[in-house]
Amino acid sequence: MNLSDLSIKDLEAIVTVADAGHFGRAAETLVIAQPTLSAQVKKVEKILGVELFERTGRSFLVTPIGKRVLQLSRDLLIRARSLAAEAAAAADFDHTPLSIGIIPTLGPYLMPHLLSRKGKRPAIPPLAISEHTTGVLMQQLRDGAIDAAIVSIPVQHESVRVRPIFDEPFRLVVPKGHYLASTARLAPSSLSSREMVLLEEGHCLRDQAMAVCRAKGAAKPRVVAASLETLKYLVAAGEGYSLLPLLSCRLTPELKELVEVRAFDDRTPYRRVGICSRISFARSAALDALAEWVRVRVLSAFGKEGVRDASRS
Repeated sequence: MNLSDLSIKDLEAIVTVADAGHFGRAAETLVIAQPTLSAQVKKVEKILGVELFERTGRSFLVTPIGKRVLQLSRDLLIRARSLAAEAAAAADFDHTPLSIGIIPTLGPYLMPHLLSRKGKRPAIPPLAISEHTTGVLMQQLRDGAIDAAIVSIPVQHESVRVRPIFDEPFRLVVPKGHYLASTARLAPSSLSSREMVLLEEGHCLRDQAMAVCRAKGAAKPRVVAASLETLKYLVAAGEGYSLLPLLSCRLTPELKELVEVRAFDDRTPYRRVGICSRISFARSAALDALAEWVRVRVLSAFGKEGVRDASRS
């Protein structure tokens, strides 16, 4: 076995075939002829001495050993891309963007602080920001499609490094006149999932809200929303009450006439926000600086309202 005969293009070829599920589509993605692609795959199989794909007519199945080889190949490609990113960063650090993913329940509310030019800003490269749910972002992170993800933690994966930033308290949002708006002492045990408006499945905030009221209510909420802004209007329409992270609690003048936002008196629930990156990612100093910048900006704006520094706990 002479591994020196394998190239990055060879690894990209087998991974693209597996991802596309079809040799023709994979060839189109790589902009090469299908016979050339087939020859690359056979070359890899010959060098490694294993069969990666079990051909079944026009389709194929990935063999058990093929699955293991493909995962190792993905890891090698991620490291190769990190090498290229580090080389580019070393050549032109100030102009090499960091690709940052952020969850939808945080993006619109954190972005003004993330991009703020007020105060002494550390040496942070330009940011290329995208927005997806936690599951999508963590897959993109492992695949090397993004450099880091700002999500609600904990997130457990052996290849991921987590930098805690801040703890964000939840607030209760209820229709005007609702009994929970004036109850003597508000605690999470006062809530029932059967009366709540929650986000669609796939949002980690939905699971967190269900966990807060897990002792009471039905297994599923009566009403779901696609975004926090839609959720606010459903509450205003009298569909139920809900939990909002503090950063998202700003209301329009119209909503202020229809809903109330109330802090908890006992056992305030929190979510912890952090930046996740691959352990192998080379530009860790840039992410450390970004985490500190976000922490300083958010604590400055919301520290008196209950946001806590998560880096010290």
